[in-house]
Amino acid sequence: MFIISTEPTLIQRCKTPADIAFLLDSSAGIGAANFQKLKVFVKKIVSNFDLSPKAVRGAVVLYSNAASTRIWFDDFLDIEAFGYAINKISYEPGGNMIDLALENVYSNLFGPNGNSRTNVSRVAIVFTGGVQTLTPFSVTLDIASFPLKARGVRIVVVGIGSLVDASELYLMVNNKDDLFLLKSFNTLHRSIDKLTTLLCPKGKHFLFIKSQMSLIIQTRALHTTYS
Repeated sequence: MFIISTEPTLIQRCKTPADIAFLLDSSAGIGAANFQKLKVFVKKIVSNFDLSPKAVRGAVVLYSNAASTRIWFDDFLDIEAFGYAINKISYEPGGNMIDLALENVYSNLFGPNGNSRTNVSRVAIVFTGGVQTLTPFSVTLDIASFPLKARGVRIVVVGIGSLVDASELYLMVNNKDDLFLLKSFNTLHRSIDKLTTLLCPKGKHFLFIKSQMSLIIQTRALHTTYS
């Protein structure tokens, strides 16, 4: 006998409309293991939000020697699909070109040619485990972040480990509360609640029911009688 039942579960998430872009450091300095921790952390942050066309949308930019948009705002509009897409992002070690990440997120997501909404909160979260790699073509982070700020995009920076330069990271933010400095990738989880509160100032006020399917299988023993 097969019985299918549904178990309603109340889940609290933030539904305040927002477009949030995550800029992930894939430089050689952080290592493959820490990159995996970073992806897990981003998925945990996203799990606090209602990903949907009218509420919160997420995007991801990966950067090392170059920067590229891996997830666009309209690619995945539910948490499960978004998390699966993050899992598929591979570690690509190289330099730490933060300026290129800022330029990419402006050009592809928040700028005039991007697909972000203009009537919602817009946030770019920069994760980095070190200082910017300098090249003859590099620009300082205040200059690289200016176009985003001019379009009303809030930049939040999460600096991780002992190799970051706080004075460099401050160049990207307008408010000191938008800079998080963590001792290591192992302490990322400690900032989940604070970062979620910062991104959702009105609180997680959205409750909805998620149906969980349960399958119950009942079997009967077969008895054979020989005469």
